[in-house]
Amino acid sequence: MTISKFIFNATLVIAFFKLMSLALGVVRDAAIAQQFGTTGFSDAYFMAIKLPNMVHGIIGGVLVTVVVPVFAEYLSRGQREEGWKIFKTVMTLVVLIFAIISLIGVL
Repeated sequence: MTISKFIFNATLVIAFFKLMSLALGVVRDAAIAQQFGTTGFSDAYFMAIKLPNMVHGIIGGVLVTVVVPVFAEYLSRGQREEGWKIFKTVMTLVVLIFAIISLIGVL
């Protein structure tokens, strides 16, 4: 399998699961609206999940659009070790950023 075909297939898988995530989010929101209506509890819930979802969307979008193609490019050149080094560095930064944001949110 060529690297272009691999990237295309990986992109299709990611797009499919992103679409499923959005569809399930609509179902979740509809179930909450059905159960609670527009109350203070549902408003508090939606406000509490807005920031984490936004951060997840931004970081997830960056990983999909930047890191995956760069990683695949390194693998296609046979530079497997360098590709994994970059991937591990980026993932470490992402985990640290999420940990800091989580701690700020808890405080």
